[in-house]
Amino acid sequence: ADGLEKVWLPDIGRLTVGEKKYISHGESLSYNSGHKTGGRSPWYAIPGVVIPDVMLTVFGELPRLLINDASLPASNSILIGRFKGSFSTDEFLMLWYSSITRLGIELAVHSLGGGVLVMVPREGDSVMMPKPVGKKVPVSLLKKLKESLEVNDLQSAYEIGDQYLIKAGWDLEDISRAKKLAIELMLRRKK
Repeated sequence: ADGLEKVWLPDIGRLTVGEKKYISHGESLSYNSGHKTGGRSPWYAIPGVVIPDVMLTVFGELPRLLINDASLPASNSILIGRFKGSFSTDEFLMLWYSSITRLGIELAVHSLGGGVLVMVPREGDSVMMPKPVGKKVPVSLLKKLKESLEVNDLQSAYEIGDQYLIKAGWDLEDISRAKKLAIELMLRRKK
């Protein structure tokens, strides 16, 4: 969060007196005609910064999904997403960290070799995942998921998502098949 205080995201239509003074000071130092700022309109606005609903890692053995409940800004150097409708972010997390979605990731996302996935926007859009059913996520499962993610134990995170799917009425056999296929595809791409 140290860098967060240093990111200035002005509301261009409603600049305060202090912000206008800050901009004038930057212009007096010729910041408005710099290499990167010279082509911007307005010059002081940082391009590609939005406040997304979710963020996805781009590189890794498996992508990590983060719910942006702190409304943090994100640049265009990570994948981001916005929800089209309103539904539980808790349920979305559980559905993402499930073997069904893991299989969707293995089928849609390309690998650099050595097992590292590289997700690009078009691939991120095409990952299939279970449809939300609107069931309340048990607090105990959310706590377990949070603990797994804090120690970067993605295997356990996907197990916890599967537990939610079972509670939501998914067939254990379907989940087991998806998990087996996802692991086989992951092992193949690691060769």
